[in-house]
Amino acid sequence: LYALAGKKLRNAVLFFGSIVFYWLASKDFMSMAILASSLLFNYAAGLFIGVASGGMRKLLFGFCTVLNVSALLSPKIISVITGSFGAALPEELAIAAPVGFSFYMFKNMSYLRQVYDGKIKAEQSFFAIGAYLVNFAQILSGPIQTYADWKKSCEEGKVSLYSVNSGIYEFIIGLALKILLADRIIRVWVSGLYGINSIGIDSISTTLAWLGFFAFPLYLYFEFYGYSLMSRGIGRMLGYETPDNFRHPYMSRSVSEFWRRWHMTLGEWFKENVYFPLGGSRCPKGR
Repeated sequence: LYALAGKKLRNAVLFFGSIVFYWLASKDFMSMAILASSLLFNYAAGLFIGVASGGMRKLLFGFCTVLNVSALLSPKIISVITGSFGAALPEELAIAAPVGFSFYMFKNMSYLRQVYDGKIKAEQSFFAIGAYLVNFAQILSGPIQTYADWKKSCEEGKVSLYSVNSGIYEFIIGLALKILLADRIIRVWVSGLYGINSIGIDSISTTLAWLGFFAFPLYLYFEFYGYSLMSRGIGRMLGYETPDNFRHPYMSRSVSEFWRRWHMTLGEWFKENVYFPLGGSRCPKGR
């Protein structure tokens, strides 16, 4: 459908297809409502920031950023507060973060930051910004692709037999890492964890303890890397490129090198949206 729709309708096809995908993943009306309200708010926010100037532009961007961060943190804060008092909210009042909400909100804030900095113009098409924000290939676990990069790649790319073949190849490798490795390795960690809980740390065998120790980081790597490859594969099938997200992180020789190789788009997001705005390496130590 995406290939047949033509460039004018492709964003609408991807947007509605992603909404259907998200509903199948969550099947929760509250999650859909939060997703929709956030999408409408950030679409409108981008338009207002794009036409504002001077102090009003800065004020609008700051206000929208505070609201986005509050929406991102509110489910966790409520959970911590109620848990610290040994209480639980009634089920109808409990707030659960929608599936993939963190990555979705990171993209929202990245888009507004680029509009505010003047790197891109505010997107006038609702379907274009909607297709970017709720893109089904990236909404659950990233990668966090900037709107400027995504739009350029979509405009320059095209769906072809080669792109579909290349995308399927990469998708299958990612799926294998997820299903054949990550989902099997986690069983070792879970069995070790339940062994500790049931018989105590002193009684667990040395072999199982070491297996569990190595299993969890390997599980995390194959889980996230497999998902990233599946996302890249879907992107290629649709004619656009998705940025690399992992580059052999466990071959790193230092913590800083590991950070540059692990979930690279997340590290790039923090650099562009937190580190540089606070002043980078030249800011005061307190900041």
